[in-house]
Amino acid sequence: MTELIASKNYSYTHYAIDPYEGASDVLTKNRIIEAEKSFHSFYSNFKYKDHIKPMKKNSWEGLMDLYNAGIKADLIYVDGDHRASTVLNDMVLGFKLLNVGGAMLCDDSVSWCYTEKNGVKPLDYSPA
Repeated sequence: MTELIASKNYSYTHYAIDPYEGASDVLTKNRIIEAEKSFHSFYSNFKYKDHIKPMKKNSWEGLMDLYNAGIKADLIYVDGDHRASTVLNDMVLGFKLLNVGGAMLCDDSVSWCYTEKNGVKPLDYSPA
């Protein structure tokens, strides 16, 4: 997406917020480390890397930094913490950052549901 937009709009900026920690509900620590290494490997060789601003923070801190800096966005893609309260916080802050006519996409917002080993599906761990 960044390549497609940045090749036509030199002022385009993509903010990538990820703490690369936690996510024990869906990923092991090794998978999180692999994901971070994979991102940085791709990023370091990406033709349009100057248009991407990685932020190694949790979503609340990263979104607050963007909000406090007066950043506005045309697109926000939420794929973070799966707890319902955190997803709601991300969406509320995201809507404050969106330009009029902008769009927000949320990953795992309908079909994903955290299930404990005993089969219990706590409401506060699933956004749907």
